Amino acid sequence: MRPVLSICMMVKNEEKNIERCLQSLQPLMQVISSELIIVDTGSSDRTVEIANQFTDKVLFHMWNNNFSEMRNITISYATGQWVLIIDADEEIETADALISFIKACPDSRIGSATILVKNITNGLSGYYTTSVSPRLFRRNKHFYYRGVVHNEPFFQGGIAHLESSIIHYGYIANDKELMEGKFQRTSTLLQAELEKNPENIYYRYQLSISYSMHGDWPEALQELLKIYENHKDEDDEFWRRNLYVIAGLLQACAVNGHSNDEIIQFGLRGIELEPEYVDLYFFLAQLYEMQENFEDAFDHYFKHEKLITNFSKLNISHNMALQHYTLSLHTADYYNMGVISFRKGNYGQARQYLQQVLAIAAEDDLFIKQAHTVILGLDFVDKKFDDTRMIYDSLLQRKLDQELVEIEVEIEKFLKNLNGEERHRFYLRFQDLPNLYGKLNGLRLYNGDIGDIEWESLISAINNTDMNKLPDYYAPVLAYSIKYCPQEAWKISACLSEKTIVSYMCYLDEVGKMEFVAICRDFICVATDSTVNSYEMVRLQKNAAKYILFSGALDNAEYPLVFANYVEKGTSFLKGLYSEMIFTRDWVYDLKNVEENFLFYITLAKKAKSNPKQYILFLKKALREYPEMHKGVDILLQSVQTNDTSAEMQHLLEDLIINVDTLIASGLYNEALNIITECENFIGGDQRLLAKKAEIGKLNLDLKTD
Repeated sequence: MRPVLSICMMVKNEEKNIERCLQSLQPLMQVISSELIIVDTGSSDRTVEIANQFTDKVLFHMWNNNFSEMRNITISYATGQWVLIIDADEEIETADALISFIKACPDSRIGSATILVKNITNGLSGYYTTSVSPRLFRRNKHFYYRGVVHNEPFFQGGIAHLESSIIHYGYIANDKELMEGKFQRTSTLLQAELEKNPENIYYRYQLSISYSMHGDWPEALQELLKIYENHKDEDDEFWRRNLYVIAGLLQACAVNGHSNDEIIQFGLRGIELEPEYVDLYFFLAQLYEMQENFEDAFDHYFKHEKLITNFSKLNISHNMALQHYTLSLHTADYYNMGVISFRKGNYGQARQYLQQVLAIAAEDDLFIKQAHTVILGLDFVDKKFDDTRMIYDSLLQRKLDQELVEIEVEIEKFLKNLNGEERHRFYLRFQDLPNLYGKLNGLRLYNGDIGDIEWESLISAINNTDMNKLPDYYAPVLAYSIKYCPQEAWKISACLSEKTIVSYMCYLDEVGKMEFVAICRDFICVATDSTVNSYEMVRLQKNAAKYILFSGALDNAEYPLVFANYVEKGTSFLKGLYSEMIFTRDWVYDLKNVEENFLFYITLAKKAKSNPKQYILFLKKALREYPEMHKGVDILLQSVQTNDTSAEMQHLLEDLIINVDTLIASGLYNEALNIITECENFIGGDQRLLAKKAEIGKLNLDLKTD
């Protein structure tokens, strides 16, 4: 018995997609007498194996670079009254209307039926473009395809418009390999056709689409400008037939940041020709916004949102000549209207539109994060923080850790602009969060000991968090431990890498230098209790001493004491980190960084203190590794009281001059002068040092002259 419906497909290397497609056809095939015809054009993957599980009509024809001819080959095997065309990277979303239409035995004057096609362009956020495509055809001698690239069906008879829909996954930009293959194939064919017929508007437009899908927007714009320049003086009837070119040009201009009055007038002409063409409103709104014409931008975003909300009721929804790129951009409309309202100072309206974004957007909608930022800005204007807390709680509940950190980063930026009382109000609002950020804000509220229970709760939260992946605004946790719980501060630092400790100290230096210097001064003098982790304590005290040395807060009397503390803690740290064997040979290259290299040679120097020449040799090597510590090394050198060391001193001077040359070449003139001053204090006058000072003076003069 002859089937009612023939489902015709041409496929090649579609193992990722074909099973999904064929499964979606099953509800249709179960109620309509059907045959499934699959023509494979040269697959090398499991496509054929999967296809054989669904039909016994899998046929083979090699690809010939002509889409229409291949379509017509698939149709030639059909025996049904009707032919349904579908590709392997598609699936039937809703088939009820399609089933009802076929069962109703439509009027013989109907030759085809259209289905809505949703082209998914982002597999995560669900963004899609839409088009109305004739996919169901009455099978007769009048039905065939034509066109080498974007094949077009030719048929006789009327057209029915069905409410069924197909989802097309073939242009998901997330799949780079897929996109590259499609681009190379399609653009090559289109360029070949344009060489034969340069005036073919449709092919040139499709080439611009290929460029845009590939991310080559400048090239896409150039192809559309060629059409515009050649045909801009054509009459309304011409442009009514080619409305898609107007929309394409506006979109390419918007993406390329190219907005001018001529292009905008061209877009307005398109709206006059077709007031329901939704894409024109959105792209015009973007072009107006680029010109800071916020009134007209807002107006067109507003009209666009109303049109896409009611799109299914518009006559244009059945126009097969147009593809619509902005039907899924509700959140873009609300976001942009919210931002424009914010710029105009209409904060209530801005909040209303932005909250609408949060209400309807998918979790990974690209406008979610932008909306969060603007809403936070609004919240920090009125200082109520209600929406900020609502957003934070929502992300926390959904366990979106990365998004939480991003929100915290934005919050911390806004906090810098608040006064003390306003920040205190924020800390109160956020101290009860059940995570480490809540603990941080709790610490910010207190100027004293939080108590044993809260301290243990803080330690527990830190042990369950990788603080090395958190931003530096968590540094107050370390400062609090050093100030109020010095004997147990190692419990915090044990969770931190050396890099993180240094980064935290830099942060604390920026937000409260003198207070943090004072805290560290006290901390480096804390005696290590035998009951605590001595290695972690000396590691933290070593870093605290190093911070003070580089803080610039020490006078000449205090610097030697702190440097001696740093050397003591640093060498103890190094001995705890490595086996004693490493100090028996010059194994410096097995160490991790220049500071460890420096401490290694300082340790060897201390061991060789009774041998001045050997002592100076190791100090020389230490200085070469870490020249920023030259002031401390000078202090150690001054303890050497022997004339036998003059040759070594000259070698050391030569190394210092090399360091000076390096700093001069890097433009660090003040740092170079500091080293020269230290050398003169220790060694005395030297012609080479005087020459370097003169060179720096000339370079500074040239800099001022320029």
